[in-house]
Amino acid sequence: MEQERLKFITFSDRGVRRENEDYLVVGTVADDHIKKMNRGQMFMVADGIGGHRAGLPAARKICERLHETYYSADFEFDFNDPAAVEDVLKRLFQDVNEFLTMAGKDDPEVYGWGSTASLLIIGDDAYYFAHTGDSRIFLVREGTAKLLTEDQNVAYQMYKLNQIDYQEYLVGVGHNKLLSYIGVGDGISIQTGRGPFSPDDVFLLCSDGFNQFCQIHQLERLVENLSSERKSGAYVLDDLYRELTEELIETDKARDNVSFILVARE
Repeated sequence: MEQERLKFITFSDRGVRRENEDYLVVGTVADDHIKKMNRGQMFMVADGIGGHRAGLPAARKICERLHETYYSADFEFDFNDPAAVEDVLKRLFQDVNEFLTMAGKDDPEVYGWGSTASLLIIGDDAYYFAHTGDSRIFLVREGTAKLLTEDQNVAYQMYKLNQIDYQEYLVGVGHNKLLSYIGVGDGISIQTGRGPFSPDDVFLLCSDGFNQFCQIHQLERLVENLSSERKSGAYVLDDLYRELTEELIETDKARDNVSFILVARE
């Protein structure tokens, strides 16, 4: 059966930073090779670490390596086995983490480089994700917004352990202290998950700079207002993009790089 085409919109802005160290990947059935492989369609956000010399190269290297390996004919797995897909994504993250860690030790120019990574695979009727760091993946469904990933930083862990409340988490310290990312070495923590892909679902993948403008409670309000019009996922995607760019991001120059991808069925 031919894979369904997806609609997506990307956004990336360097904010007040000198360079943009975010990197986005989109792999859809518009690419004949991806269509032939029949392994779903890939969307990914990576936020580089290591300063202007190493941050973007790290994010780019991670995205390119994951994309190339996942869709390689030499890399065999059963896409019809959900557990196998999750296992594959985790293994790919482990492999690229080892590669980046070793390269950072061998080359002084990129010593300490790394990147967050939030990757989403969408099949005909299911989605899969793998994640490390503090980029995010949201699922917008039936008027609600659900955060699928966990921020792997000190601030979120303090909130998770009830050491601070939600308001303290939003404005407190520890957001820039990552506990896990690709390139960290043996301490990497990889979150994976999967679920059904419903007809009007919309996914939002974003780098942590997005959080300056839109925390989950704000996104929920936006989604609730849009859902009252009972539009399809593709129309909600368009409306969300307009709201997020015009009313949030462009009203105040970002302190950090801001990047996101919105995805829905056509």
